[in-house]
Amino acid sequence: MVTPPNLNEPADLLQYLSKPLRATRDALDHGVSYASTIVTDHTADDDYYWAHAARWQARRYLADLPSNGWELGRLLPSTGIELRCGPVVVRVLRRYQNGPPNPGSSRARKGFYAQYTPEQVLSLEWPDGAQFSDNCNLIVDWALGPTKQVSLALSKPIGFWKFRGVPQLDWRRFVGFDPSDEPRFETSNEDLEVTRYDEAEIDADQDMG
Repeated sequence: MVTPPNLNEPADLLQYLSKPLRATRDALDHGVSYASTIVTDHTADDDYYWAHAARWQARRYLADLPSNGWELGRLLPSTGIELRCGPVVVRVLRRYQNGPPNPGSSRARKGFYAQYTPEQVLSLEWPDGAQFSDNCNLIVDWALGPTKQVSLALSKPIGFWKFRGVPQLDWRRFVGFDPSDEPRFETSNEDLEVTRYDEAEIDADQDMG
């Protein structure tokens, strides 16, 4: 008998999201490679252009994958990436100062961070027997590590914060993959490359709430 997941526990969520996390890693790898090929000498210093190109290609990659227990979520402005897996909604955001970015001025993003999205309760299917006490909006923040490989971290926001403020998170864990390609939580890596604040991505969906 399969034990139902406790979607309030990070370890259970990690296992529950194993397929979309692998897909996200592969999509971002693909997107980063694509962005690096189209950045010319003229646009080499345009970090926002590079990030937009990486997200655009990553989302295209995810859209082409067959359904496998999760699905690509809403089409967001500025090629924002959203994934849905049962009752869990994941936003994929570029890392800022070794953590997830703040929600900017977007009312929709603030609601997502504060776990205040009651429409999810009415519209999403729940896995049989899952223990679940509240909405479960999660963030996957990503960056390039020292070896230019994509690094992922999974977190659950419990409120929103101002630019350069302290992130309001229930928990946050770095995600790696074992030799069998299953996700696992890793210790923090302080050598991760810090990326610029991506205003285009953060504020793009301000009219969606």
